[in-house]
Amino acid sequence: MRRTIVALTLVAGLSNGPAAGWELSAWPEFYRPGPFGKTLAVDGQPDAAPAPLKPEPDGRIRIRAARGGYASFHLAVADATGGPFTLRTRCEAPGIRIELFREWFHRNRADGLYYGDALIPVPAGAELRLPDAEMKVPKQTQAAFWVDVYVAPGARVGPAEADVELTAGEKTIRLPLTIDVAAARIPAADALTADHNTYGFSLVNRHFPQRRRAVEAAGRKFFDSDEFWKSVHDMYRMHYEHRGTLHIQGGNHVGAARPGYVPETAGRGRQRRVTSWRTFDRHYGPLLDGSAFAGCRRGGRPIPSMYLHITMEWPADYVNIFRPGFEVEFVNVVSEMERHFREKGWTRTDFELFLRHKKRYRGFCWDGDETRFKKDNDYFRYFDRLLKKAVPAGTPVRFVHRADASWLMGSQFRELEGVINFWSCGGGILAMYRDEVRAVRRRGEPVWFYCGTPSAFGPTVGVLAEPVKAWMMDLDGFERWNTARPPPDPWFAFDGGGSCLIYPGHRFGVDGVLPSVRLKLQRNILQTVALLRQAEGKLGGQALRKHAAGMAGASPDDWWCPDAEIRKMPVLEWSNATLGRLRPAYRRNRRLNAAWWLRVAEYALKNLEAKP
Repeated sequence: MRRTIVALTLVAGLSNGPAAGWELSAWPEFYRPGPFGKTLAVDGQPDAAPAPLKPEPDGRIRIRAARGGYASFHLAVADATGGPFTLRTRCEAPGIRIELFREWFHRNRADGLYYGDALIPVPAGAELRLPDAEMKVPKQTQAAFWVDVYVAPGARVGPAEADVELTAGEKTIRLPLTIDVAAARIPAADALTADHNTYGFSLVNRHFPQRRRAVEAAGRKFFDSDEFWKSVHDMYRMHYEHRGTLHIQGGNHVGAARPGYVPETAGRGRQRRVTSWRTFDRHYGPLLDGSAFAGCRRGGRPIPSMYLHITMEWPADYVNIFRPGFEVEFVNVVSEMERHFREKGWTRTDFELFLRHKKRYRGFCWDGDETRFKKDNDYFRYFDRLLKKAVPAGTPVRFVHRADASWLMGSQFRELEGVINFWSCGGGILAMYRDEVRAVRRRGEPVWFYCGTPSAFGPTVGVLAEPVKAWMMDLDGFERWNTARPPPDPWFAFDGGGSCLIYPGHRFGVDGVLPSVRLKLQRNILQTVALLRQAEGKLGGQALRKHAAGMAGASPDDWWCPDAEIRKMPVLEWSNATLGRLRPAYRRNRRLNAAWWLRVAEYALKNLEAKP
């Protein structure tokens, strides 16, 4: 079988030489060029020192890519003196498109260094300058660019010629490329759910202030405008195109439900009814039928899951909880939701009953989110009974009862069997319950873990941890917390991006949102996971994970801690400090880096029987 390597396995090499001091070099996607030459020190890894991409004997840099996805690399343009220049990419092969992004250098106030993350599209023929006056990096001698090579699912297998050209004054440097299209095809469907949680519609104003100003200048309300809903859907599209999904929580943690997230209702008791679906349908309709993603390279498919935004105060009045009036109001409205969803054909999305309040917010007397007291399980049983009464058996609409589990996770897996059927779990605690998680998975219940978002000021390999963990643990996905909320000034007062993987584009004349280096790295990692899932069909999932971990001297069991000492303690004696001592072996294994992941991807492709 022909040897092919996925996009992550770029082969090292340099350009064909400087012209009048100008240099053009290409670097693997995990190594970001810095503003002063070379690559960022933070991205260096113990057994994979940063090295530029080197040409093969024919003088061309070879980029191997599976079909139906992307191969990516960085370009560095350097000159001690600087001046204006242009970058041009070319590939005439059908089904292959090359896209170029300028990497914005964000200053970290803690260490005074600059890190590339936000990606700004570079229009064809645009004049660029070094130093970049807009970034205001003192004494900058190098500019960085991200290159995406998209290979369509039906592209011809085999080599295709391409190149990158730098022109500065009368001098030109050409970087010849060979795009080696593999027979392997990345499935359009997600092998893992990469869920990106965020909160509220206020983030729309942060990403699209120019749209808001234009609507309000015309005397219209932004929230009720087509421009507003297009903005919401544009954020969903950005995540979708990068093999993820946006998951917006509306309302708040103490029960309020807000317009746009739930249908409008009126009446009390038996008269409680939905009065209008208009705003709800404008929000969710295109997401639930897939039309919001029309024209995307992955094709248009409905979002995999969404919050129903059922709370302790909607659709039923909390003052009547456990009384017939609460049950009547809940069942009336949820039954109408089921009928509406069924009539619309929205049958490919998980609609989550997820009660996310906590006692410490002083709204209610029990924890719906991260439950710590066993008596609170009775509330889950109560709401599950109401949900089952409202939703007819056999409906094609996929209602699920979700719990975000942490402290009581181990016992809830058993005690809430038949009640909770969708689990999002604290990642550290989850590691203690290997056998319990496997039993839940055998019941057919999805299991995610929730996690943070790696900082742009940290190593790029940090993006690798969560997708690899989900695959090694054979889970359904992972959920990053708060990923669409950049700080007020992400350009000159950046906090590292722990709550954002996308950026507003209006500063650069882009009528939309911008991706980040981290989002694109995650997309490429998820592509490899999709290929690994394919390879499991031939090799077996357990055997493939064992072999992959073994390449780094590890085992899939290293991602678990079933014998953790803390399990011997009562849950009520646990603390964040004791939980912090849960350190699975993989976290200490420095060989689980980009070079290791590259070898895993190569192994998957070598053993994958992919046909054109």
